[in-house]
Amino acid sequence: MAAAAVGPVEWVTFKTPNVPFAEQYVLGSTPIVPEHQWAALGDPAKAHITWDKAIGTGPFIVSYFSPQDYKFKANPNYYLGAPKVPELDYPAFTSNQSADLALAEGQVQYGNLDIPNVQKTYVGVNPHNHYYFPPDNIVELYPNLSNPLLAIPNVREAISLAIDRQKLSVIGETGYEGVANPISLPLPNYKSWLDPTLPSSYLHFPPVNDAKAEQLLQAAGFKKDKNGIYAKGGKELSFNLEVVSGWSDWDEDCLLIQQDLAKIGIKVNIEQVTFGTYYSNIAPTASAHGVIPGKYDLAISWTNEGPTPYLQYYDLLDSNGSFNVEGFHDPQVDKLLNAFAQTTDLAEQKKIMYQIERIAAEKMPVIPLLVGAYWYEYNDSHYTGWPTKQNLWITPGPANTQSAAIVMQHLKPVQE
Repeated sequence: MAAAAVGPVEWVTFKTPNVPFAEQYVLGSTPIVPEHQWAALGDPAKAHITWDKAIGTGPFIVSYFSPQDYKFKANPNYYLGAPKVPELDYPAFTSNQSADLALAEGQVQYGNLDIPNVQKTYVGVNPHNHYYFPPDNIVELYPNLSNPLLAIPNVREAISLAIDRQKLSVIGETGYEGVANPISLPLPNYKSWLDPTLPSSYLHFPPVNDAKAEQLLQAAGFKKDKNGIYAKGGKELSFNLEVVSGWSDWDEDCLLIQQDLAKIGIKVNIEQVTFGTYYSNIAPTASAHGVIPGKYDLAISWTNEGPTPYLQYYDLLDSNGSFNVEGFHDPQVDKLLNAFAQTTDLAEQKKIMYQIERIAAEKMPVIPLLVGAYWYEYNDSHYTGWPTKQNLWITPGPANTQSAAIVMQHLKPVQE
């Protein structure tokens, strides 16, 4: 990639075509910062800036920060004018339950939370409370493929066969999230990208089958030891399962998974940790030979999504994917994703995606669980202009900081 300034415009020339580049980097996750402020700070990843010296040119700027709470105030110098919302307050909560209560009581007006029985506990207590939980991403059970036991396809398939996804949907997610599919794509979001010749087995998981799951383990050379756990070469199928403490729905999902896998002789120890520890443990590390998975055995987590399946599959399955948590490396997938990035031909892009869909289902590098909902709640007592179910003009919730800033710019006090 090379850049050249022509008057006030700077042109960027790529060595090779990369159609999703703007979607993934320029418009997605790469902030543009002023050189005169950042140049002297060295490596941005290592720069230390206190909150009161925070650099920002967006619609809001930091006004207060502590581990328990941080606040933003409307930027009076923002080029589109200061937003009508004068302050944003992000308090910390110890659990989903405490945050749910704050939302229901009106202490918080904008949220990204799984609220059990939302009609009764949230909408029913205030006519100004609204929500929408559209399908958003795939919730996966990530196996660390650097673990030689989890690298065995039969082990992953056995785990998949033993998990009762319907129970996760109904009990863990209180019915808000449906069962996922083997190709790891949220539907109907990407329905137009589905290979029309895919057999049903690529779109629907078979019923729970503990007997077949144990047969798969036995076929891979595992036998039950004195503890009733399948083992081979003295190594038991015993794994730690990472989840964030206080994320009540995923915490419940993990308990259900633990119970399901115990039935087929796989031991699971649930590790509920802080988000910081969780993310540090699962985050992959880039290397010259592709990503290296983190320090964990199993983890329940999300997938990234974009306007096409490219971003989700790239992050999840490419050898250099930013959320290739499992550490999957497949030259064919890398080649296909690279080919997708180099064409604007929609028909050709779809042919490429059809091949990746089959690989995702057949090799099962990750174990899809649920079609994750995008949790979104808001209270319109004081402001209008919110995204609604009928007019969902943007990814609506505060978890996406870029879109949340745009939402805040559109809000106006009800008296106006």
